Amino acid sequence: MCDQGLNGIMYDQGLNGITWVQGLNAIMYDQGLNCIVYDQGLNTIMWDQGLNGIMCDQDINGIICDQVINGIMCDQGLNGIMCDQGLNGIMYDQGLNAIMYYQGLYGIMYDQGLNTIMCDQGLNGIMYDQGINGIICDQVINGIMCDQGLNGIMYDQGLNGIMYDQGLNGIMYDQGLNTIMCDQGINGIMYDQGLNGIMYDQGINGIMWDKGLNGIMCDQGLNGIMCVQGLNGIMCDQGLNTIMYHQGLNGIMCDHGLNGIMCYQGLNDIMYDQGINGIMWDKGLNGIMCDQGLNGIMCDQGINDVMCDQGLNGIMYDQGLNGIMCDQGINDIMCDQGLNGIMCDQGINDIMCDQGLNTIMYHQGLNGIMYAQGLNWIRCD
Repeated sequence: MCDQGLNGIMYDQGLNGITWVQGLNAIMYDQGLNCIVYDQGLNTIMWDQGLNGIMCDQDINGIICDQVINGIMCDQGLNGIMCDQGLNGIMYDQGLNAIMYYQGLYGIMYDQGLNTIMCDQGLNGIMYDQGINGIICDQVINGIMCDQGLNGIMYDQGLNGIMYDQGLNGIMYDQGLNTIMCDQGINGIMYDQGLNGIMYDQGINGIMWDKGLNGIMCDQGLNGIMCVQGLNGIMCDQGLNTIMYHQGLNGIMCDHGLNGIMCYQGLNDIMYDQGINGIMWDKGLNGIMCDQGLNGIMCDQGINDVMCDQGLNGIMYDQGLNGIMCDQGINDIMCDQGLNGIMCDQGINDIMCDQGLNTIMYHQGLNGIMYAQGLNWIRCD
């Protein structure tokens, strides 16, 4: 899709798909004729789906990336990303340094290891198994959300995994060395999205978003995400239409205005309560359950797995005007879309797309993602 010309390489699409070329450690999507082909480069395996090579053929349990008109990834429809989920889950594959989800029968599965998909989700629950370089979410019976540890979600990713290192009481993103997400530094994720995107600047213990005009920090105003993280948790305060996370001591607490997500986490599980148009998750005893108001995402999880009820069993995206806003996973909605662009945060914090109006631009350098948004490209690496 986007060929950036001077400031960056974006999508080079062949006929009907997107081709992403990343450097050494990033994802490389090379799309053949009608579907996305994830070729991960040196250090990771992606999906070898059909007969002819790495192509996402989803069928029952995978994503089928058939890009059509304006979208990236997955079956897009007209203006948004839509992962054809198959029966019950979404599958995101991000490459070495990104998140890769493989979904089994009923839940999302994140697999991050070094070079391959990991996380094999059993039958009914999300299970993050990360091993050394990936996320390890072992969900068992009562929760989605990785292994929570004492009071909250806790992602520990190791070196090359996704990125959340949660301390004791909150979610904290820690990316390690080679993870996705732009300039990470040592302990935090830092996304810079330009004008309208998400930008994370992570200090040592948490994510801090403040997005001004030229700097890292997401202060979005009306339609953007603005996160300020305290010591141990994420705290996002968004204006009217975005996500607002406020994290107390022991969990994520999101309180959103009218159209955003509102999350309140108790001791050991996440509980999202959304106002009218947002996502509302109410986690019962053994699983996350999302009950959404009118126009938001509604996830009804059975007992052991996360399942956002979306049409039938998949995730349901509630889009703003012309774009998709995905909240998939835990803190994933991080995309604020303008009018016609896709803003996706799929998975946990993986895709962070800020599109200006009509397009997404990702460029990955060696170890991180580079987003070009708005007028000038911001390179995070």
